[in-house]
Amino acid sequence: MALLGAAWSLVTFFVIPVMIIENKGVVESMKKSVALFKRTWGESIVGQVGIGLPFVFLAILGLVPLLFAFFTAHWSIIVAAIAVFIIWIVILSIVAASFQGIFVAAPCQYATTGTVPQAFDPDLIKGAFKQKIKGGII
Repeated sequence: MALLGAAWSLVTFFVIPVMIIENKGVVESMKKSVALFKRTWGESIVGQVGIGLPFVFLAILGLVPLLFAFFTAHWSIIVAAIAVFIIWIVILSIVAASFQGIFVAAPCQYATTGTVPQAFDPDLIKGAFKQKIKGGII
């Protein structure tokens, strides 16, 4: 199930930007997302991992105060630590989702329209979509 969920996440990676940029429906956006993912699968996976890993690390760091709270054996401290941890996870989730949205939208706009958003370095965005030579050598 985890592999199926991961595959679904990767295949639907570009759905929202395609819906917004091209003003397409859900089914058309899914088809376009699959096509874009097939063209850029390596970059998409590396980008998701590159964005996700620091947030996983920060979430794990958020467990440290929670563990110390459990060692105190005071319920008020434990409840407060759990509340702070939940708030920490919510904040991390919002920031990670924002980063992922930015990461997906800029290359998707370039792949779809050929234009680079103003806030991004054109060489950086264009470099994400270099033509690959067949045979496995880049």
